[in-house]
Amino acid sequence: MKSNREMYDLCVQRRWDEIINAVESNEWQAASYLTDPSLGTEFSLLVCAAQDGLVNVVKALIKHGANPNDRIRGAQSALMIAGPVGHDSVVEVLLNAGADVHKKWRGETVLMMAAAQNRRDIVKRLLDAGARVMDRDRKGQTALSYAATRGSIDSAMITLLVDAGSPVDGRDLHVPVALRDAEVVQLLLSKGPDVNARFDWTSFGAAPVVKGTTPLHVAAADTVRESMIKAGAPIGSLQSAERLAIVESLLDGGADVDIQSSKTGWTPLLLATHYDEAEIAAALIRAGADPHQEFECKVKRFPLSKPRTLVETTLSAVRLAEMRPRNKRVRKLLLG
Repeated sequence: MKSNREMYDLCVQRRWDEIINAVESNEWQAASYLTDPSLGTEFSLLVCAAQDGLVNVVKALIKHGANPNDRIRGAQSALMIAGPVGHDSVVEVLLNAGADVHKKWRGETVLMMAAAQNRRDIVKRLLDAGARVMDRDRKGQTALSYAATRGSIDSAMITLLVDAGSPVDGRDLHVPVALRDAEVVQLLLSKGPDVNARFDWTSFGAAPVVKGTTPLHVAAADTVRESMIKAGAPIGSLQSAERLAIVESLLDGGADVDIQSSKTGWTPLLLATHYDEAEIAAALIRAGADPHQEFECKVKRFPLSKPRTLVETTLSAVRLAEMRPRNKRVRKLLLG
């Protein structure tokens, strides 16, 4: 019999022909776990082969008794390793051998992991194998949520998961709104989510998707890219028509025009005023927002304050327009 150290070294060096020979000659049991001599971590040969995308090795190990549900002890299964990195053939072999599509690691299923990496073909195969679109992680996110909170949105992936019966959470809207993807926003809204849901998940790192905001706040505020374009950066053009269409769709879906950010107290109209978005401000006013209504807010006291320091004040859209002499478009709307 081969020792743990011998098999571990073979695995680390990826000497798979020798590994398979050891398994076939009964010098090592395919179902046995290896132990990292330094860390004490236990893992199986199947997990290593799945990680490397070695479909023939995976087949050979399963043939000789490896459990298709093998995992790094206390961590991801072989299926969770192969799915998110796009090893389609390995995923197919594991599923055919009975790998469990419902297993979770840190609250996440392989369907969520594959959706987060935009592995559409694998997501489809997992759905065909019975993966549940209703499952949620510890934060309440579904596989759809993972697909919808990426830095880029694949409308075909969103459609696939929605058509499979996935529920739509109001927080699924925030990133598509920030990316000004009117098509995806409209698809999600058609399923009746709470359009006034406040974001409390980990975002993909780009303003204005921050905790405490609703989708309407995100639509009314500039993204970093939009602010750069307005400042003259040659990085493309503004998606003004798409942005306005999103605002109107959110309003049609019941978005609250006076809802305040739980962090700053700013309303969508205040944000539109701040960013000189006159068309959005006009749409909000038509929907019932009062430009004279005052709200308790927090603002940066620049340049005297420390970074991120906020001070309390009372603001209305009209008052804010008076404070922004460069915002000519919104000043014309609100001040005449």
